[in-house]
Amino acid sequence: MATKSFVTCFVILHLLMQTASLKKYDTSRSHLDMEKDRQKSYENQSKYIIESSALPKNPKFYPTVANGYLGLRLFGDTMYVAGIYNGYHGDSHRARLPCKIPYIFNPTKNTSASVKFVQNMADGLFQVLKETKDNLTVQQTVYAHAKYVNILATEITVRTADTTSWKMLLVNMTGTLSNDIDFSQPSDVTFDKSTCPCSNQHQPYKDETCTQCKYLLTAEYIHGKTNIPEEDFSPKLQVHVMYSKYPEFLQGSLGTSEFLFLTVVGKTKEEAEYYYKKGLRRNQELFPLHTKHWNEVWGSGKIDIGGSSFSNQVLTSSLYYLLSSFSTSKARNEKYKSEFYGVSPGGLSNGGQDQDYLGHVFWDQDFWMMPALLPFYPDLVKKVILYRVQRLPQARAKAEKYGFQGAMFPWESACTGNDVCPGEDYIKREIHITGDIIHLLKQYVYITQHWAIFGERVQPFKPTYNTHFGYKNAQVLFSCKATNSPLLTAWDMLRDVALFWESRVISTSHGSQYVINDIMGPDEWHSGVNNSAFTNAVARDNLLFAAEVAKGYGICQSLAKSWRHIGRRIVIPFDEAKRYHPEFDGFVPETGSVKQADAIMLSFPLQYRMPLDVHGNDLDVYRNATTDEGPAMTWSMFCINYLELNHTKEASEMYLRQLANVQQPFLIWSEDADGSGATNFLTGIGGYLQSVVYGYLGLRIKKDRLVVTPRRLPITSSGSVERMTFSEFQYHGFVMSITVDKTLEIRLTSKHWYSNPSLCLAVSEAKSPTQRYYLCSPGEFVITELTSCYLESQTVNK
Repeated sequence: MATKSFVTCFVILHLLMQTASLKKYDTSRSHLDMEKDRQKSYENQSKYIIESSALPKNPKFYPTVANGYLGLRLFGDTMYVAGIYNGYHGDSHRARLPCKIPYIFNPTKNTSASVKFVQNMADGLFQVLKETKDNLTVQQTVYAHAKYVNILATEITVRTADTTSWKMLLVNMTGTLSNDIDFSQPSDVTFDKSTCPCSNQHQPYKDETCTQCKYLLTAEYIHGKTNIPEEDFSPKLQVHVMYSKYPEFLQGSLGTSEFLFLTVVGKTKEEAEYYYKKGLRRNQELFPLHTKHWNEVWGSGKIDIGGSSFSNQVLTSSLYYLLSSFSTSKARNEKYKSEFYGVSPGGLSNGGQDQDYLGHVFWDQDFWMMPALLPFYPDLVKKVILYRVQRLPQARAKAEKYGFQGAMFPWESACTGNDVCPGEDYIKREIHITGDIIHLLKQYVYITQHWAIFGERVQPFKPTYNTHFGYKNAQVLFSCKATNSPLLTAWDMLRDVALFWESRVISTSHGSQYVINDIMGPDEWHSGVNNSAFTNAVARDNLLFAAEVAKGYGICQSLAKSWRHIGRRIVIPFDEAKRYHPEFDGFVPETGSVKQADAIMLSFPLQYRMPLDVHGNDLDVYRNATTDEGPAMTWSMFCINYLELNHTKEASEMYLRQLANVQQPFLIWSEDADGSGATNFLTGIGGYLQSVVYGYLGLRIKKDRLVVTPRRLPITSSGSVERMTFSEFQYHGFVMSITVDKTLEIRLTSKHWYSNPSLCLAVSEAKSPTQRYYLCSPGEFVITELTSCYLESQTVNK
């Protein structure tokens, strides 16, 4: 195996009853040895730390902090909160909240101080380090709390060794209250000194020497409602904010002084006050609780690249920015629960009026971002799936509006779950998002084997103000027809999507073929086309998956028969003479005529089977036809599909091309390579991560197996890649680590099992599939002799 330039490792996992012994592999390493290695990996923090002596010239690329509930771009006057939008229909956008952080540095003014800016992704925070001409060493730390997501914390530490007293100006960059929210005039809320412990012995605040409590006990409180509701029948959304009142100057004496400032957001005054008091009582625990949580997150899944520091930092920052879009807190018994409102292309730190797609949720979430997280964070992917299930009533209402059955999901959604896209053309025609959602559901079920999701009942998302949206069509578990049950399941969503496609297709030639007319595919430069190759393929896949699930549960057999019949006969445009897939009926490929990845995604990620020459022709045609100014994620799909054909040179070009969208120094992604478009473009980040996971690791998720075809990552300016390690990789209850070195030797480490402890990992040669070798306890083996292999999970009698 090591002598070959490319190695294909077929990872096939399914349940069988067998017994055997371990052979041929190194299994001498103990579980303790593996844990020691895992700890060593945390000792090298360089990939988690981005340092710069200057901020970017363009403020849109300033660093960010977020936790899935609130987010902001540093040194700005704005903070955003999940679910808080202002504006009617297509004007709906994230509502601006004033961000009252006291800063120790003003980026708009020159300063003689020595300043360093640090994005610390290991601990999920941002720091400013400053040395003043008065010999003060000042450190400011800002973080959106990972456990108590309502809290934004700012800590300032001042040290001096030779100054008996000092005074330092704080920079106020708050700006006006807001154009989106009609805020009340600020009022003060005072808290009792006993609520703020001032030492590790939890002694209450007593005097001025207790600096960390000094400015916490009086908070400025504002509250208000958004100016314009999203719907005629929806009310204005309420928000309540408490800020620690900070002075114009900080003062102190010889030694170290520590100051803490809190910003707390809630839906009610009671909620804001609850978390402000929690911040007071646990002021010395906030930072360690936050960093502990982020270390646990990184321990739940990551990708390590050996040899190229740049590749390592880009991968780490990409994961960090995606994970920051979720509340990953597992705090139990919290008094207040935050709603998940989806992930927008610019994340939670962006999306205001006339920018970053207004903070709306698109297919970008389901199709580009989540597949990158799926092998490592399936629970977050499940959260996205249930987000869609809960908004099924709104999708049903949209389908009914346009005269179709089932569910037609909005192209853009914000607060209510209704379609808030500014353009009717997209709302009506860009229907592939409905299929993209089910594509993610299918991949989730295949890799987790969590088929039980189809029976998990959830409450539909019911905005309390929604009086005109009837929920009369909510479904009963595993029903084939609409009833009056108030609960919803993933089966309801899958069935309704299949019903939508069934009503959306048009039969031709007496049912021998089905077409879908008047639509828009991912390439938005062509609207009103017939038979979009991508849209038709995803509809086909949805229908066949719905039929598969129905058969597995023994339900809705007449519907399943119809779905299979239609799915197998949906037209996928094909040019017999040129042997390629036209993007739609009548498509003429012209240089620069295609906006972004579209028909090239038939093979991956849709896994639509085709001859190798046709796949190659598709790539050649669309490489020339796609504009050079296309969005970042386009090149990731070219990269992955070229790797499928073993065209490594072309794949390398595409992999490196997407990195042009990474803006220095904090590795913020722009939608376009020239820095224009949405920021921080999580869609491009998701595509980039997919190019590593599904491209250079070569992962393919099948119903009964995983397929892995590793390749070497391209050389970047910081050097070649010596190895790739995919940690906490999850499949069917297994948690494992897969390492591929520069010779493409595969090292697989099993760590533990979430489910059946009788499961073992089995390895067999493709040439001799009956010859299996087993690993039945946590350990490691190295595949050194096989040119292809199968890895299976099997239940054995130990």
